[in-house]
Amino acid sequence: MTEKKPAMAALGGNIIFGFSYMFSSIVLNSTGYFTMLSVRFMIAFLAMTVLLIFKAAAFDFRKNLKKLFVFGLLQPVLYFILETLGIKLTNSVITGSIIAVVPIASMILAAAFLHEAFRWQQLFFACISLAGVLLISVSGQQSGSRLLGIIILFGAVLTGSVYTLLSRKLSADFTAFERTYAMFFVGAVVFTIIALVRDGWDYPTQAALIFASRTGVFSMLYLALFSSVGAFFMLNYAANTLPVARSTAYANLSSVVSMFAGAVFLAEPVGVLHIIGCLLVLTGVYFTNK
Repeated sequence: MTEKKPAMAALGGNIIFGFSYMFSSIVLNSTGYFTMLSVRFMIAFLAMTVLLIFKAAAFDFRKNLKKLFVFGLLQPVLYFILETLGIKLTNSVITGSIIAVVPIASMILAAAFLHEAFRWQQLFFACISLAGVLLISVSGQQSGSRLLGIIILFGAVLTGSVYTLLSRKLSADFTAFERTYAMFFVGAVVFTIIALVRDGWDYPTQAALIFASRTGVFSMLYLALFSSVGAFFMLNYAANTLPVARSTAYANLSSVVSMFAGAVFLAEPVGVLHIIGCLLVLTGVYFTNK
């Protein structure tokens, strides 16, 4: 089937994203979020540049790159600012849960702007997933900053939905590698400028703190190579073929993976409501695609 490989790519990319919330939390314990994003996307950009140098990939610089610049400002710049702030104000369980609202928003926007029709059954089961997401979210521990963090994360949901639509639309003119490479270039430049403005001469010290321990090194390499290069390439590749309703349905799995990772490796609380919400998410993902 022509959609089998793109579907597997979307599935794999979102599973990788599920662990990224935990590794982001680990890195944020030693440095600021703009420094983390700067280092993350510089490493990702350099890794993809190496692929170009050794001709393992290609980039056509003769194309109109203005569209890709706007694409990169939206994702990762705006999205990751909102998501990282959300992690800082909540935790990896809550973050992974709220981000899972992206499929419904993407489905509706795709129908409105890309004229991609979806079946009412898909919307119904996407809402089942949303119910699971909300159940997981409201069952978290209370904190004074939780409301602000949730509001910021819903801003990330809207941004992520628009990114999905743009990736689908730009796939007609740019390859998955070109879209991913442009994203990382814009992200590396913008986040490094912001980090330098905020930290000044202290930026190298802040960046070095990430690599002061093996845990920090592993977490950053995961974020840069797996969660950035690998996962984003997979999602952009899936957008070439899959309708938005299908490609984004797998995004809900990241909340399940995030909940598992946070509970097992960070000892974050998981109760009965979390488990029920997890089951609802998995049911919604399965039947949305079926």
